[in-house]
Amino acid sequence: PEWLQNAYYSMYAYRRDWAKAVDMYNEGDIYTYDEVFQMIDAIKEQDPGGNGPGNTFGITSESWAFPGVFMQILGYAQNRDAYVKVGDGYVPYFTTEPWRQEVKFVANMYRNGYIWKDQMTVGGSEGLDNFKAGRSFMFLGSNTPSWFAGQYASWIESGSIGSTDDLAPMVVLSPSDDKTFVLTQTEDYWTVSNFSNSLSDAKYNRILDLWNWLASEDGRAYRVAGIPGVDYTRASDTEINILWPKTASGLWDSPYKDTANNFVNPPELVVSPNEASEMSGFDAFKDIFEFIQTSPDYFVTPLNWDMQTFNGELYSQFGSFSSEADEFVENVYASSDDIDAMIDAWLAEMEPKWRPVADELNASFVQP
Repeated sequence: PEWLQNAYYSMYAYRRDWAKAVDMYNEGDIYTYDEVFQMIDAIKEQDPGGNGPGNTFGITSESWAFPGVFMQILGYAQNRDAYVKVGDGYVPYFTTEPWRQEVKFVANMYRNGYIWKDQMTVGGSEGLDNFKAGRSFMFLGSNTPSWFAGQYASWIESGSIGSTDDLAPMVVLSPSDDKTFVLTQTEDYWTVSNFSNSLSDAKYNRILDLWNWLASEDGRAYRVAGIPGVDYTRASDTEINILWPKTASGLWDSPYKDTANNFVNPPELVVSPNEASEMSGFDAFKDIFEFIQTSPDYFVTPLNWDMQTFNGELYSQFGSFSSEADEFVENVYASSDDIDAMIDAWLAEMEPKWRPVADELNASFVQP
């Protein structure tokens, strides 16, 4: 839908049943960071998960989400491009005051034990594994409606939760004002394709014809279900009735679940539900969707498409120095030194590196 603006779902999932157990649940699953920290403290002390007092982790995450996504979702700035316009020219985002505030806020989250201490060193799925095992209260990842639907089925089957009500998405409002909520526009639509230069015009056009058909209503029905009369019947010009049997848990039992692969998607990262979708994940977002469709305090951080496609020689080689920035941020988190002093020293060290890249960028983007 238009209000979603093809945004990443980099947001928290949490144990709603634990929030209720410590009597700190907010209707609608919307919280401030202060409320989150108070809940984590109460959960560690009261131990609704049965891990032993003090043994429950506050927040775990996907390995790729640490440290950058923790900072990205805070909402200190509405423009978080690699380089942002300040005054008459572009400078790296990491030189700005909002970036400094992000580093300081997440550093204090980590240093104060609200983020799992081992999150800095682990890889793979250990953050999610801890969440699924009931060892952490919250989890940060790309927690889409489809992700929740898949988690519900496995968590209920394993006995980790009693019902879908126990696990929920969570909106945490920006600490800058305790009212705004931010998602980030996707920098691609996961539909980029490359064609071999050896393709004949005839083959190339056949491929495009197939894609045009897959984008039609009949093509959509084929992608959702399969063959008319075998996998579905028509309910209307735009709706189908699925003919598959259902599992004991009430989910569609697709005969193609082990062999199917969807090679074409509409241009959005999070697709709307269709006739074959498991709706529990979408239902979990009902209140949150209403909030972000109606609240003036929700916004999507936009992307600068010109910058995304800029191919300057230095920019292509060094980019935004994101690896160096992530390494520095992790060093800040692990240290007990003064954060502002560490940032000042690092920025002084980095300026000779980024300045030529910014000069190249400004020569192309800034009109004299």
